Amino acid sequence: MGDYEFIRQDFLETVQMAKSGDMLYCDPPYIGRHTDYYNGWNEDNERNLNSALASTRSRFILSTWHSNDFRKNENLSTIWARYPYLTREHFYHLGAKEKNRNPMLEALVTNYVATYKKPVTIEAEQMKLMEKRASFGLRL
Repeated sequence: MGDYEFIRQDFLETVQMAKSGDMLYCDPPYIGRHTDYYNGWNEDNERNLNSALASTRSRFILSTWHSNDFRKNENLSTIWARYPYLTREHFYHLGAKEKNRNPMLEALVTNYVATYKKPVTIEAEQMKLMEKRASFGLRL
């Protein structure tokens, strides 16, 4: 791990800047969740991000949603189908009405095989996302 740099620019420019050995963490608005910053993120954006990440030599982690009690994110089996992902349940404690506070299965899409680390205590669980490349058999 080294230095970090935060840059405000179009996400496609940022992905193009990444080099081998870099780690990109992508957290776009969750497509299809109606929480996407005034509908500013659409399928074209999702496909453009996928295309850019497919051509990068760096590793990436993409945060998105997998499913909830009512529906699932079809983009994981279409746009992101070629990549492995981890899931973890997350409960939303915020919402205007208590009945709208529901569990969501989150997904972390990667271009390498990531694994969960065994919990240290009953409450602690951590995902191993930034391990050495060789230990995951990275497919680039």
